[in-house]
This record gives sequence, C-alpha cells and structure tokens, in this order.
Amino acid sequence: MAVKTMEEILSLLCSHVKLERDKGIQQLEETLKDSKNLVVDVIKLEELKNSLITLVQSTNRGWEAKHGGLTGSKSLILNKLDSDDFCEALRKEALRLMHDDEARVRTASGNFSLFVA
Repeated sequence: MAVKTMEEILSLLCSHVKLERDKGIQQLEETLKDSKNLVVDVIKLEELKNSLITLVQSTNRGWEAKHGGLTGSKSLILNKLDSDDFCEALRKEALRLMHDDEARVRTASGNFSLFVA
C-alpha cells in the first residue's frame, strides 16, 4: 500500500466512511513507524500536531473530525512523537469532548483521557 501525504491521511481520518477512517489510522501508523524523516523535519511534525489539535477542536466539520483527531493524536503519542504542550492541549479538549452529542466522540475522548492521564 502506497503511503499517502499527510493531508490525505488527515482527510481519511475524518471520513464519513468507517473503512476509510480505519485506513487513515493504518496509513498514519505506517508513516509514524518510519518516522525518521518526520522527526528530522520538526516543521512537519509541528504541522501534524497542530492539524490534529485543530480537528479535535473543530465545531463545523462533524463528529468524524473530532474522532479522527483523537485517534490520530493517540497514534502520535504511542509512537513517542508528542510533547508536553501537545498532550496537555489534547487532554483539555478530551475532557470537553466527554460531553459531546456523539457517543463515538465521548467514548474516544474517555479512552484518550485515560490513556494520557
């Protein structure tokens, strides 16, 4: 499977189709496992973090964006490419999202909060 650009991966993470969201997580994991280039390029890594935070904070893109941002952020943390500021910002957003209208977002935010705590 050819690795996609980060924009394409983020788009997949926010898809309305579950199979595409799963594919987005898989593509992100593949990219992060081969993270030598990403770590060297600090700007790309910061852009990814900012994009994930933006997805989690989105209010006009639907629940899939919030869910995709949370799952993508969890992958970033699992691959030890996070920072204290990144984790703290997402922890606060995850606490806020525990009251979201969408059950899948509430579940993902609860799992994320337990994971980061």
